[in-house]
Amino acid sequence: MGREYIPLDQIKSDPNRGLAHKVTTSGAIATAKVVYLSGLDGVFGDATAATNATAVGSQGPLYVTLQASNADGDTTRVSDWAVMTNLDTSGGSVGDPVYLSTAGGVTLTQPAAGTGYPVVVGRVISSSDTSGARTWVFDPKGETDSGMESAQVGTQLVQGTDVMVVSFDTSGGSTPYTATIPRKCRVVSAQAYMLGAGDTSDTVQIKNGANAITDAVDVSLKSDTDFFTFSTFDNTYEDIAAGGTLVCATGSAASCRVNVILLAVS
Repeated sequence: MGREYIPLDQIKSDPNRGLAHKVTTSGAIATAKVVYLSGLDGVFGDATAATNATAVGSQGPLYVTLQASNADGDTTRVSDWAVMTNLDTSGGSVGDPVYLSTAGGVTLTQPAAGTGYPVVVGRVISSSDTSGARTWVFDPKGETDSGMESAQVGTQLVQGTDVMVVSFDTSGGSTPYTATIPRKCRVVSAQAYMLGAGDTSDTVQIKNGANAITDAVDVSLKSDTDFFTFSTFDNTYEDIAAGGTLVCATGSAASCRVNVILLAVS
């Protein structure tokens, strides 16, 4: 569960891409909903559910909510780029546009003439109807339209050129999470953030097969949304052979997202 390859060369032009922004909500808004900033609430932007039914409701900049259900006036987090799980893309193909719908929703169907504004908010990265599968990228700026040279259902593989990111979502439990690396690569960086509060014996570690690349970070006392990095990298195992296995090993049931950056090497 939970790994995808993102073409980093398509997004590195914006160093702030994917960062979370703090806003307040105007009306109740669930997670994974598209919003626009309709005004200011004190020092924070006021996020309102976007809609393709009106020009105001579909104008940019657009963001997507990252937290669970938000009541009217709650402070929440939004982002201008994210890998999403809330759309059945089995009727589409990799690279197809994802359109803004109503009430912050999304659809693969372009609105008919005269019924709504055809606002593209992202692209399909995997054709799948699996619940929880990472099927599309929220990217209203359109910077991931290219570089999607191949896709593999199940691993949700999207390759760029020389750099890729493998993103592990470990919220499914303590089973090791793996990704097959299609060509020889070197692990150059890794960082993570919590998807829930840590618990007793929770640890997170990056490995090349059975060999540890990083230390096992103790996240038992970390809180939901806490950011963390690894203290050590063992360069003996940093190079992963073509067809090798990158592993995110968790002790107990640590729930977090771990993003590993790899560079293609000869």
